[in-house]
Amino acid sequence: MELVEEFKIKNLPKRKRIGIVLMSCAVMIFAIEIGRYLPRLSIQDVGFINWSIMVIAVLIFVVVIHEGLHGLFFWLFSRKVKFGFRLKGSMGPAFWTSSPGSLIPRLRFQIVGLAPQILTVMLLLLLTPMPTILKYGLLWAVVFNLGGGGPDIFGVIYLRRYPRSCLVEDTEDGMRIYKG
Repeated sequence: MELVEEFKIKNLPKRKRIGIVLMSCAVMIFAIEIGRYLPRLSIQDVGFINWSIMVIAVLIFVVVIHEGLHGLFFWLFSRKVKFGFRLKGSMGPAFWTSSPGSLIPRLRFQIVGLAPQILTVMLLLLLTPMPTILKYGLLWAVVFNLGGGGPDIFGVIYLRRYPRSCLVEDTEDGMRIYKG
């Protein structure tokens, strides 16, 4: 198999890395705007301790669900999954999921990359019948997930420059693209 490119976010020019962060912020702002349609809820309504517990619980929930969904789709497509955490990286500390040594067709790899974002947005449909505090918890889960998914979205878009027949190997800090 002929290696076409080894892609790593840390090797991108600084302006593109800043662009990924700005894209993440824009998506988060969009999700926060959805919150304007929820009943009003403030920290005073639930108390600072309860609000803080909700935010921490949501952050843990988001990391587990986000990386778990990547893992599920890697497992479905390759039967290999590896989870990890790195303190230093191109975009700061990060949890990650990979399928080392597996060559996955481009479209399937893009599904792996977008699965957490798509399924999280679908969760927004559940907002209607929930109590207000749970609606806010879910909204923050969507916001954190979409914001943290910026590199995933960028990777999916980046792969569009390659033919559908290409194969992609995920690495802990990027991907390798092979001629298919």
